[in-house]
Amino acid sequence: MRVTEPALRQFRQILDTNDLSTSGIRVMLIPGCCSPKAQLSIEPHPQEGDVVVAIGDLDFYLEKHAAPLLDNIRINYANGSFYIEELFPDENL
Repeated sequence: MRVTEPALRQFRQILDTNDLSTSGIRVMLIPGCCSPKAQLSIEPHPQEGDVVVAIGDLDFYLEKHAAPLLDNIRINYANGSFYIEELFPDENL
């Protein structure tokens, strides 16, 4: 999983502004009509079984069963929104 600098800055701002500086970002997959959709939430701590990944100064909590699928995504922030983008093998930067 990759997280762009703009997304890291925005996550940090949200956490700091809401006095949640010790919380992390949970990334999970929810069923969709054609394929699973990634969802983000702010959580005070990982849930049992979550895989914890530190990126920058933030912790991301990945659902255990979803962690391998989330390895190939990039979280970006632009135009006031977070975007989850699928990476292709030649884009893993």
